Amino acid sequence: MAKFFVSHSIQDHEVVNKFNENFLRLALGVQPEEIFCTSDRGTLQIGGNFNDDILENLKESEVVIFLITKNFLKSKYCLAELGAAWALKKEAYPLLLDELDFSVLQSTPFSGRQSIRFNDKTNIIQFADELRNLNLVNDFSSVLVNSKAEILFDAIKSNESVEEEAPTVEQMSKLESEYREAMNYIKEYEKKIGELEKFIDNLKETKDLNEINKLEMEGSNEEETFENYIGELSRNLSRLDPIVASAIYFNLFSQEEFWAKLDSSRLKRLTASKYIYVDYDELRINYNSDHPKIKKCVRNLKLLDDFLISSPNLVEWLEEKYEEVISLDNINFWLRFFSIHIVI
Repeated sequence: MAKFFVSHSIQDHEVVNKFNENFLRLALGVQPEEIFCTSDRGTLQIGGNFNDDILENLKESEVVIFLITKNFLKSKYCLAELGAAWALKKEAYPLLLDELDFSVLQSTPFSGRQSIRFNDKTNIIQFADELRNLNLVNDFSSVLVNSKAEILFDAIKSNESVEEEAPTVEQMSKLESEYREAMNYIKEYEKKIGELEKFIDNLKETKDLNEINKLEMEGSNEEETFENYIGELSRNLSRLDPIVASAIYFNLFSQEEFWAKLDSSRLKRLTASKYIYVDYDELRINYNSDHPKIKKCVRNLKLLDDFLISSPNLVEWLEEKYEEVISLDNINFWLRFFSIHIVI
């Protein structure tokens, strides 16, 4: 999933393009796959559910950026995204364009939340510095950021100069109705989140981590549950040295012992960090099942294995789709879904 979710009005496509291409990508070095923006070609899957795609990426993103314009405030989808981000307690940045002031957020869930007015180039540069200070982007060239900030600011000013017709009474009434519907949806969604959080808290008191993890991974259908497991495991396994991941693979899912010819310093480092145990007499490397990071990975791998065994129809569908054996004892499965190269 993408790191940045950019919420915007489709009518502000020129500003959105300059924000994504010139500011995030060229000035700050954000990769295209790290940005979810419905205006970008190829962002939404053909034939997929538009609303589900948006909600899933909104939930999984690290940061939500709202490009708030007059068009944004008229869009029921934009207001729904605004409310959903608030309900999900996302790290959010409302950016005010079109010479809008902070009062426009008073009737939204983000009333009182710190926001930034993009009413001059300095504020755009300040926003870039904030993203860097929070380690959301890598270090960048100040000269390049200044240049791209000027291009973005020019696009914002051009967007403001477009003449707009004042909405009719009927249009305003419709917008108010749509806003109320969006807020009711958000309240219902927030209620469901609250109920789930309460259920999870109660479950945690039982200290049954397997049941807790199964509940956290459960989606609305088997495919979504599978994707939840893959997403969680990919994030956790990526934090481990490939040798450690390989030791887990061999110890859990292979009939063979694990050994690899490595430089002694690497093995010593992993051993000293309590990730692995090395038996030099038997030429065998075992993972440390008591390490917290490994313990979490092993628990979810076992749960995923049980889930696949109990979901034959899903496995058949995945094998047809990927032309690959869907099993955790298949090293190609680890490469395709976890981006892990098993060392053999």
